[in-house]
Amino acid sequence: MKEYKYTINGNKYEVAIGEIVDNIATVTVNGEEYKVEMEKEAEPEKKKVNLQITDEGVVAVQQFSLDIADKEFIVLVGLWAEPIQEELTELIEKEFSLPYFE
Repeated sequence: MKEYKYTINGNKYEVAIGEIVDNIATVTVNGEEYKVEMEKEAEPEKKKVNLQITDEGVVAVQQFSLDIADKEFIVLVGLWAEPIQEELTELIEKEFSLPYFE
């Protein structure tokens, strides 16, 4: 329990802050107990995602930014490539001597 002593306009106050549950604090002022509602912390702002739903119902990315280190690369393939996924996997493994990750 935190305790404080204040003098406001010549009046003395002894304040003790007790249990805090969610946003309700038990506060005692000069021996009298109060339940004090505190403002809730603001929710962190959610990061906006730049997506668009087309007439066909497909969700498409409008902008994409990614930092790739030297000698690293990434291959992004949409659903259109599903029929040739095996061939693409083999190509990546063969040409770049790297395993394919989904």
